[in-house]
Amino acid sequence: MGVRSIIPFLLVGVVGCMSGGPMPWEQQPQAQPRYLPRPAPTPTATTSPQATRAEQEQQAAAILDRAAKIQATADQAVQLDGTPQASQVRQQVRGCQMTTDACIQLTKNMEQQSRTGALAGFAGYLTRPIGGWIFSRQQGVSLPGDLRPILAVGPNLDLAEKSANKAMEAAQKVADARAAEQKKLNDEMASIEAAGTACTPNKTCEAKCKSGDGFSCVVVAVKLWHSNPPKLAEAKATMQKGCEAGVQRACNSVPQIDADIQQAAAQVEGLWGGVTEVGDDLAQKYHLVSVAQQVATPRLLMNVGSSSVP
Repeated sequence: MGVRSIIPFLLVGVVGCMSGGPMPWEQQPQAQPRYLPRPAPTPTATTSPQATRAEQEQQAAAILDRAAKIQATADQAVQLDGTPQASQVRQQVRGCQMTTDACIQLTKNMEQQSRTGALAGFAGYLTRPIGGWIFSRQQGVSLPGDLRPILAVGPNLDLAEKSANKAMEAAQKVADARAAEQKKLNDEMASIEAAGTACTPNKTCEAKCKSGDGFSCVVVAVKLWHSNPPKLAEAKATMQKGCEAGVQRACNSVPQIDADIQQAAAQVEGLWGGVTEVGDDLAQKYHLVSVAQQVATPRLLMNVGSSSVP
């Protein structure tokens, strides 16, 4: 049996493969031997010499089918999460090339960036050794002659399945939070529209904003933002007041206004760069005229002015 076939079995000694409970890196350390005795093999991991080829093929097929479902669950979790971090973290953990202990530590560390991605990636890491055979089976290709690499992954499927399921739980929390935020934004939009309808006719929006009405601040800020020409600095300050009053849409809009300010500044800088050379030349000529006014005769002054100033 090769090194790749042996390594997956080491995970069995790291953690029990029950469907519930914490992940390996979430367990509290206990006083126990460094190497634990390996549990009795599960039915899917039976490699008894007495097992017939047909029995081994049945076991290998069950392992591949179960691993495919685990990978599908991990895929669904990342999709449900929907954040770029989840996808990036999953790829990094799934492709871990270090020792098993180091990959477990990597998973724990990457949870800070995306719990969904870390757990989905760990499930992929555990099933990665048989990824090619999973794909082949889905394409209707027969099992390989040597089934040992497939059977060796069997003991790790409980942990992989638990990791994928926990990734789905984490993704659901992200999706629920996103839905709650969207509902809040929708509710705020109705309140903003109502505030605009109430304060616009009698021109009391500014006064209400100053008194702390965040929705009125948004109404005023939007008017300043989209005025002609836009009053971006005032719009940003007013929108910030709305944000500080607890209006999420105002908080989301402040960076957008700031981006418009930066863009406008860049445009002005670009236009100014085009006339800098001309401006410097004009400044020199006007300085020459100023000196001539102090020291020159009227005729010299007329000559300098006519030749220097367009």
